Amino acid sequence: MQKELELHIQKLPSSPNSIKLFNELEEGSVSIRMPKGQCFLESIPDKPLVFIAAGTGFAQMKSMIELSLNKPEHKDIYLYWGARSPEGFYMPNLPVHWASSQFHYHPVVSDALEDDGWKGRQGLLFEAVIDDKNLVLDSEIYISGSPQMVYATFDALVAENFKAENIHSDVFEYAPRS
Repeated sequence: MQKELELHIQKLPSSPNSIKLFNELEEGSVSIRMPKGQCFLESIPDKPLVFIAAGTGFAQMKSMIELSLNKPEHKDIYLYWGARSPEGFYMPNLPVHWASSQFHYHPVVSDALEDDGWKGRQGLLFEAVIDDKNLVLDSEIYISGSPQMVYATFDALVAENFKAENIHSDVFEYAPRS
């Protein structure tokens, strides 16, 4: 039985580690360590789901969204995907393809330039979620991004009366606060 693993890797020309990784990928072999957290959907909860993804954090959210969309009992699903610029949305048509009366996509750009022509939401991801608080307050929330982004989002949401026990991220496992 062959299993498939889908990786979402951001190529950064200015990063020596990124250059090394892509060179190894082109050679055909690379060693990887799997995720170290407990942030996944064991079953589909009986409440709305909110997925908050920064950059390539979309990979983890993508797998949970696809699982949820294939379950007829799913409630509303909200995806807040953030990037520094519009080009950061590396699979921009996929969330648009998922759009339905129960799937709501909110792309957010943090550092849009006038030349980008971006007409969508701007700012930080948690600000967009808080702006939609009346829609998503009692949801199960899943966050994927850097530890700094995850903890800033967690703190902002808890300060706005989102329940801490409903907020999940692998970061809580592999980069716990001291």
